Amino acid sequence: MNNILLLLFLATSTLSASTQKADNCLELTKLTLPKSSEGKIEYTSVLEASNKKQQELYTAVRSWYASNFSNVHNGEVLNDATNGKLVVNGIKDYKDFNAHYTLDFTFKDGKFRTIVKNIIVVIPDVERFKRDIRIPIEEFVEIGMPLGKNNRCDFVIRLDSHINNLIKNVEASATKKSDDF
Repeated sequence: MNNILLLLFLATSTLSASTQKADNCLELTKLTLPKSSEGKIEYTSVLEASNKKQQELYTAVRSWYASNFSNVHNGEVLNDATNGKLVVNGIKDYKDFNAHYTLDFTFKDGKFRTIVKNIIVVIPDVERFKRDIRIPIEEFVEIGMPLGKNNRCDFVIRLDSHINNLIKNVEASATKKSDDF
């Protein structure tokens, strides 16, 4: 009898500790995610490129997008070279789900801004619902359906890393010297 009680106590303690660990990880992730003034999770970066004209930056970023995303023509929402604006959609595939987002670029002589926004988590082909589930990232961080807390935390950390690397990559591509290979 004592062995059964001990096993029940250990199982409950382990379950409680793993839930607490996931919640701590999730809370830490939530606190570091960048938010817009409306409270939406949104990544913004402004890069100074004093030696580049608006058109050069626009062309470099559009070329970067074409070589890094397979849905180039379907993904363009706004393509306005004259006014220095490019808005495109991106998708990051993961094992069990995808992240869809909007990349919003604004170009001026000597600088450009990148905003990654409208981040949606897509869980494909959920058998229970017989369709994809689309969840705004803010809700996904809060409720995490239908993934467990550890998966939710891991996904948010990987997505955050992906978006930060994406911004660094586009900035490096747009500012490299034209004689670079």
